[in-house]
Amino acid sequence: MITERSELTGLDLTGDRRSAFDRLGFLPVPDLGLSIGDLTEVERLLDALFDRYRDLPGEIAHDRAINDDPDVVRIPEIVRCTELEPRLLATRAFHVVTALADELLGHRSQMVFDHAIFKPVGAAGATSWHQDSAYGRDTGLAVWLPLQMTDVSDGCMRYVPFSHLGPNHEHRLDVTPQGHRIWHLDDALVDGMDPVSVPVPLGGANVHARKTIHGAWPNTGQRVRKAWITIFAKRPSRVQRSIDRLRPRRRSVDRAGTTAGDRATSN
Repeated sequence: MITERSELTGLDLTGDRRSAFDRLGFLPVPDLGLSIGDLTEVERLLDALFDRYRDLPGEIAHDRAINDDPDVVRIPEIVRCTELEPRLLATRAFHVVTALADELLGHRSQMVFDHAIFKPVGAAGATSWHQDSAYGRDTGLAVWLPLQMTDVSDGCMRYVPFSHLGPNHEHRLDVTPQGHRIWHLDDALVDGMDPVSVPVPLGGANVHARKTIHGAWPNTGQRVRKAWITIFAKRPSRVQRSIDRLRPRRRSVDRAGTTAGDRATSN
Protein backbone atom coordinates (compact mmCIF):
# COMPACT_ATOMS: atom_id res chain seq x y z
CA MET A 1 0.00 0.00 0.00
CA ILE A 2 1.41 3.38 -1.04
CA THR A 3 0.92 6.02 1.63
CA GLU A 4 0.82 9.50 0.20
CA ARG A 5 0.83 13.01 1.54
CA SER A 6 -1.71 15.37 0.01
CA GLU A 7 0.34 18.45 0.84
CA LEU A 8 3.96 19.57 0.97
CA THR A 9 4.20 19.61 4.77
CA GLY A 10 7.67 18.63 5.94
CA LEU A 11 9.40 19.25 2.61
CA ASP A 12 12.10 21.90 2.55
CA LEU A 13 11.11 24.53 -0.01
CA THR A 14 13.25 27.24 1.54
CA GLY A 15 15.99 29.14 -0.27
CA ASP A 16 15.99 30.06 -3.92
CA ARG A 17 13.90 28.11 -6.39
CA ARG A 18 16.84 26.48 -8.14
CA SER A 19 18.21 25.11 -4.87
CA ALA A 20 14.79 23.71 -3.91
CA PHE A 21 14.39 22.14 -7.35
CA ASP A 22 17.87 20.59 -7.27
CA ARG A 23 17.20 19.23 -3.78
CA LEU A 24 13.70 17.79 -4.30
CA GLY A 25 13.71 16.92 -8.01
CA PHE A 26 10.50 18.88 -8.52
CA LEU A 27 9.19 22.34 -7.75
CA PRO A 28 5.65 23.67 -7.29
CA VAL A 29 5.36 27.18 -8.69
CA PRO A 30 1.99 28.45 -7.46
CA ASP A 31 2.10 31.74 -9.35
CA LEU A 32 3.83 32.23 -12.69
CA GLY A 33 2.57 35.78 -13.01
CA LEU A 34 0.26 34.81 -15.87
CA SER A 35 -3.10 36.48 -16.35
CA ILE A 36 -6.36 34.72 -17.15
CA GLY A 37 -5.95 36.11 -20.66
CA ASP A 38 -2.50 34.52 -20.99
CA LEU A 39 -3.89 31.11 -20.08
CA THR A 40 -6.97 31.57 -22.25
CA GLU A 41 -4.75 32.29 -25.24
CA VAL A 42 -2.95 28.96 -24.80
CA GLU A 43 -6.22 27.14 -24.18
CA ARG A 44 -7.78 28.59 -27.34
CA LEU A 45 -4.87 27.43 -29.49
CA LEU A 46 -4.80 23.94 -27.95
CA ASP A 47 -8.59 23.60 -28.12
CA ALA A 48 -8.37 24.21 -31.87
CA LEU A 49 -5.78 21.42 -32.17
CA PHE A 50 -7.92 18.98 -30.21
CA ASP A 51 -10.90 19.90 -32.40
CA ARG A 52 -8.78 18.43 -35.24
CA TYR A 53 -7.75 15.40 -33.19
CA ARG A 54 -9.27 12.73 -35.46
CA ASP A 55 -7.85 14.39 -38.57
CA LEU A 56 -4.27 14.33 -37.30
CA PRO A 57 -1.91 11.39 -37.99
CA GLY A 58 -1.66 8.73 -35.30
CA GLU A 59 1.97 9.53 -34.51
CA ILE A 60 0.83 13.03 -33.52
CA ALA A 61 -2.60 12.46 -31.94
CA HIS A 62 -3.25 9.30 -29.97
CA ASP A 63 -4.99 7.80 -26.96
CA ARG A 64 -2.82 7.47 -23.84
CA ALA A 65 -5.14 4.79 -22.45
CA ILE A 66 -4.87 1.07 -23.17
CA ASN A 67 -8.11 0.94 -25.10
CA ASP A 68 -9.29 -1.78 -27.47
CA ASP A 69 -12.08 0.33 -28.96
CA PRO A 70 -10.62 2.63 -31.65
CA ASP A 71 -13.83 4.66 -31.74
CA VAL A 72 -13.50 5.69 -28.09
CA VAL A 73 -10.70 8.07 -27.08
CA ARG A 74 -10.23 8.00 -23.32
CA ILE A 75 -7.15 10.18 -22.75
CA PRO A 76 -6.33 12.16 -25.89
CA GLU A 77 -2.80 13.47 -26.32
CA ILE A 78 -1.27 15.61 -29.06
CA VAL A 79 2.51 15.82 -29.36
CA ARG A 80 4.64 18.53 -30.97
CA CYS A 81 1.91 21.09 -30.49
CA THR A 82 4.21 24.01 -31.28
CA GLU A 83 5.01 22.52 -34.69
CA LEU A 84 1.31 22.22 -35.45
CA GLU A 85 0.50 25.63 -33.97
CA PRO A 86 3.59 27.90 -33.99
CA ARG A 87 1.60 30.73 -32.41
CA LEU A 88 2.06 28.90 -29.10
CA LEU A 89 5.71 29.98 -29.23
CA ALA A 90 4.65 33.61 -29.27
CA THR A 91 2.44 33.35 -26.18
CA ARG A 92 3.44 35.00 -22.94
CA ALA A 93 3.00 31.64 -21.21
CA PHE A 94 5.72 30.10 -23.36
CA HIS A 95 8.13 32.95 -22.65
CA VAL A 96 7.45 32.66 -18.93
CA VAL A 97 8.01 28.89 -18.75
CA THR A 98 11.18 29.25 -20.86
CA ALA A 99 12.53 31.82 -18.40
CA LEU A 100 11.65 29.45 -15.57
CA ALA A 101 13.55 26.63 -17.28
CA ASP A 102 16.56 28.92 -17.73
CA GLU A 103 16.46 29.76 -14.02
CA LEU A 104 16.18 26.17 -12.78
CA LEU A 105 18.75 24.76 -15.20
CA GLY A 106 21.13 27.62 -14.47
CA HIS A 107 21.76 27.97 -18.17
CA ARG A 108 20.04 29.15 -21.33
CA SER A 109 17.60 26.45 -22.28
CA GLN A 110 15.82 25.26 -25.37
CA MET A 111 12.55 23.42 -25.69
CA VAL A 112 13.17 19.97 -27.16
CA PHE A 113 9.61 18.61 -27.08
CA ASP A 114 6.10 19.54 -26.07
CA HIS A 115 2.76 17.81 -25.79
CA ALA A 116 -0.72 18.40 -24.41
CA ILE A 117 -3.04 15.99 -22.62
CA PHE A 118 -6.75 16.66 -22.16
CA LYS A 119 -7.78 14.14 -19.50
CA PRO A 120 -11.58 13.87 -19.57
CA VAL A 121 -13.79 13.65 -16.51
CA GLY A 122 -13.94 10.05 -15.34
CA ALA A 123 -10.79 9.06 -17.24
CA ALA A 124 -10.12 5.60 -15.88
CA GLY A 125 -7.05 5.02 -13.80
CA ALA A 126 -4.15 7.11 -12.64
CA THR A 127 -1.16 7.88 -14.83
CA SER A 128 1.35 5.19 -13.89
CA TRP A 129 4.52 5.97 -11.99
CA HIS A 130 7.46 6.54 -14.32
CA GLN A 131 10.61 8.52 -14.97
CA ASP A 132 10.83 10.62 -18.11
CA SER A 133 14.35 9.26 -18.53
CA ALA A 134 12.75 5.98 -19.65
CA TYR A 135 11.84 7.80 -22.87
CA GLY A 136 15.32 9.09 -23.66
CA ARG A 137 17.57 11.76 -22.19
CA ASP A 138 17.93 11.86 -18.41
CA THR A 139 18.91 15.51 -18.10
CA GLY A 140 16.68 18.55 -18.39
CA LEU A 141 13.23 19.24 -17.00
CA ALA A 142 9.53 19.32 -17.77
CA VAL A 143 7.16 22.21 -17.03
CA TRP A 144 3.62 20.95 -16.42
CA LEU A 145 1.26 23.87 -17.02
CA PRO A 146 -2.43 23.15 -16.29
CA LEU A 147 -4.97 25.49 -17.82
CA GLN A 148 -7.27 25.36 -14.80
CA MET A 149 -6.92 24.91 -11.07
CA THR A 150 -5.94 21.27 -10.61
CA ASP A 151 -6.55 19.45 -7.35
CA VAL A 152 -6.23 15.76 -6.47
CA SER A 153 -9.76 15.10 -7.77
CA ASP A 154 -8.88 16.79 -11.08
CA GLY A 155 -5.84 14.59 -11.68
CA CYS A 156 -2.96 16.60 -10.23
CA MET A 157 0.65 15.46 -10.40
CA ARG A 158 2.30 13.16 -7.85
CA TYR A 159 6.03 13.08 -7.14
CA VAL A 160 8.54 11.03 -5.18
CA PRO A 161 10.86 13.57 -3.56
CA PHE A 162 14.61 13.02 -4.03
CA SER A 163 14.07 10.16 -6.50
CA HIS A 164 16.05 12.09 -9.14
CA LEU A 165 19.15 11.40 -7.03
CA GLY A 166 18.71 7.66 -7.50
CA PRO A 167 19.12 5.41 -10.54
CA ASN A 168 17.23 5.17 -13.78
CA HIS A 169 14.91 2.32 -12.82
CA GLU A 170 13.90 -0.51 -15.11
CA HIS A 171 10.48 0.19 -16.58
CA ARG A 172 7.85 -2.09 -18.04
CA LEU A 173 6.56 -1.39 -21.52
CA ASP A 174 2.92 -1.33 -22.58
CA VAL A 175 1.99 -0.76 -26.20
CA THR A 176 -1.45 0.57 -27.05
CA PRO A 177 -3.42 -0.99 -29.92
CA GLN A 178 -2.41 2.08 -31.94
CA GLY A 179 1.27 1.28 -31.34
CA HIS A 180 1.98 4.02 -28.80
CA ARG A 181 4.58 3.09 -26.19
CA ILE A 182 3.99 3.70 -22.49
CA TRP A 183 6.75 2.99 -19.98
CA HIS A 184 5.82 2.52 -16.32
CA LEU A 185 7.18 1.37 -12.97
CA ASP A 186 5.69 -1.24 -10.67
CA ASP A 187 3.74 0.27 -7.79
CA ALA A 188 5.74 -2.02 -5.48
CA LEU A 189 8.86 0.01 -6.26
CA VAL A 190 7.21 3.23 -5.08
CA ASP A 191 5.77 1.61 -1.96
CA GLY A 192 7.51 3.19 1.01
CA MET A 193 9.04 6.05 -0.97
CA ASP A 194 6.61 8.58 0.56
CA PRO A 195 5.22 10.26 -2.59
CA VAL A 196 3.41 13.57 -2.44
CA SER A 197 0.45 15.01 -4.36
CA VAL A 198 0.98 18.54 -5.66
CA PRO A 199 -2.18 20.46 -6.58
CA VAL A 200 -1.73 23.56 -8.74
CA PRO A 201 -3.72 26.80 -8.41
CA LEU A 202 -4.85 28.60 -11.53
CA GLY A 203 -1.84 30.35 -13.04
CA GLY A 204 0.71 28.02 -11.44
CA ALA A 205 2.76 25.08 -12.69
CA ASN A 206 4.82 22.14 -11.53
CA VAL A 207 8.35 21.45 -12.73
CA HIS A 208 10.19 18.15 -12.44
CA ALA A 209 13.54 16.68 -13.41
CA ARG A 210 13.56 13.89 -15.96
CA LYS A 211 14.74 11.28 -13.45
CA THR A 212 12.09 12.20 -10.87
CA ILE A 213 9.54 9.44 -10.32
CA HIS A 214 6.09 10.88 -10.93
CA GLY A 215 2.56 10.12 -12.04
CA ALA A 216 -0.88 11.71 -11.93
CA TRP A 217 -4.25 10.97 -10.37
CA PRO A 218 -7.32 10.09 -12.44
CA ASN A 219 -9.71 12.91 -13.20
CA THR A 220 -12.74 12.44 -10.99
CA GLY A 221 -13.59 16.14 -10.96
CA GLN A 222 -16.12 18.19 -12.91
CA ARG A 223 -14.12 19.35 -15.95
CA VAL A 224 -11.58 18.24 -18.50
CA ARG A 225 -8.07 18.48 -17.07
CA LYS A 226 -6.10 20.35 -19.71
CA ALA A 227 -2.32 20.48 -19.43
CA TRP A 228 0.47 21.69 -21.71
CA ILE A 229 3.83 20.06 -21.00
CA THR A 230 7.06 21.57 -22.30
CA ILE A 231 10.38 19.72 -22.10
CA PHE A 232 13.58 21.77 -21.81
CA ALA A 233 17.29 21.00 -21.97
CA LYS A 234 20.35 23.17 -21.66
CA ARG A 235 21.14 24.98 -24.89
CA PRO A 236 24.45 23.71 -26.29
CA SER A 237 27.35 26.15 -26.35
CA ARG A 238 28.61 27.53 -29.65
CA VAL A 239 31.62 25.18 -29.48
CA GLN A 240 29.43 22.17 -28.78
CA ARG A 241 27.12 23.06 -31.67
CA SER A 242 30.15 23.21 -33.98
CA ILE A 243 31.28 19.78 -32.80
CA ASP A 244 27.80 18.35 -33.22
CA ARG A 245 27.61 19.59 -36.81
CA LEU A 246 30.73 17.56 -37.64
CA ARG A 247 29.30 14.33 -36.26
CA PRO A 248 27.43 11.87 -38.51
CA ARG A 249 23.72 12.17 -37.91
CA ARG A 250 22.15 8.95 -36.63
CA ARG A 251 18.56 9.16 -35.51
CA SER A 252 16.72 6.29 -33.89
CA VAL A 253 13.00 6.58 -34.48
CA ASP A 254 10.41 4.44 -32.75
CA ARG A 255 7.04 3.43 -34.13
CA ALA A 256 5.52 6.70 -32.97
CA GLY A 257 8.02 8.59 -35.09
CA THR A 258 9.76 10.16 -32.08
CA THR A 259 13.53 10.36 -31.85
CA ALA A 260 15.14 8.61 -28.90
CA GLY A 261 16.44 11.72 -27.19
CA ASP A 262 13.30 13.80 -27.29
CA ARG A 263 10.50 11.47 -26.23
CA ALA A 264 8.11 12.87 -23.70
CA THR A 265 5.83 11.21 -21.23
CA SER A 266 2.26 10.71 -20.18
CA ASN A 267 0.95 12.94 -17.41
